Amino acid sequence: MNMESIRILLIEDNPGDVRLVREALRNFPNMELISTSRLDSGIARLTSEKVDGILLDLSLPDSQGMDSVLKLRRSGTEIPIVVLTGLDDENTALKALHAGAQDYMVKSQLNPRFLAHTLRYAIERKRLEDPIYFQATHDDLTGLPNRALFRDRLQNALARAERNKEAAHGQSLAAVLMLDLDYFKTVNDTRGHDAGDKVLRAVAQRLLEYLRKGDTIARLGGDEFVILIEGFSAEIDAAAVARKILEGLAKPFVVDSDEFRLGTSIGISLYPADGEDGESLTKHADIALYRAKEQRNRYAFYGRES
Repeated sequence: MNMESIRILLIEDNPGDVRLVREALRNFPNMELISTSRLDSGIARLTSEKVDGILLDLSLPDSQGMDSVLKLRRSGTEIPIVVLTGLDDENTALKALHAGAQDYMVKSQLNPRFLAHTLRYAIERKRLEDPIYFQATHDDLTGLPNRALFRDRLQNALARAERNKEAAHGQSLAAVLMLDLDYFKTVNDTRGHDAGDKVLRAVAQRLLEYLRKGDTIARLGGDEFVILIEGFSAEIDAAAVARKILEGLAKPFVVDSDEFRLGTSIGISLYPADGEDGESLTKHADIALYRAKEQRNRYAFYGRES
């Protein structure tokens, strides 16, 4: 997402928590925070003021629990909602999502950067329902996220990884996998660009089938793709994903009765070992990809042998 001004409405009756959120967002000048202590006054403000996102406490003087989310949705607002709760409970999170929230945060784990990224990500996901926004953030040919959207999701993933690492006092990894198709040029040279486009769409669909719902696959252009995986604790897990992709893309593609055999080369960088920011991780994954392509149809980790 760009750095346009984002206006957040906080509906929270605890003055201490209001100060906590305000302080957490203090270093994000593009985020403006307004607040109210009651749900009814919050709904009233939505009708008269521009608001991009809502931070909603689940315990208010005039509303409790999931009723607050439901009442906001029944008021007709389509503004993304991030629930604030004092309970670190997966069941509460699922209920909030089912009620219409985009995300939730536990107050005891409130981290400034994670809060800002969570709000941006919730707003982004809601905007994806807008066809114009979708077109601006996705690849025309494959429908996958484009480079700009991938960069933003990577930034959010790193904030989550850092927060989870601190909360668990242990390792929380994220990985960037850079992919370059092997022998794709032959398709364009022998069958033309129309066949090449069909192969690229088939590759995108196959990648979506092999990866988890929470992973991000983006097309960078040409026959280059990039994948973001998160929520794992060992390098061997990233290697397992890479092997799955290698096996899957080695299977033939059939387009207009023609069979094509491709394969792929993959470069992998890991957070935090290979970098703690998106630019470093992407650059290092690209370096590892260059090494992998020396033999083709293999993967390589940045800075070490596969």
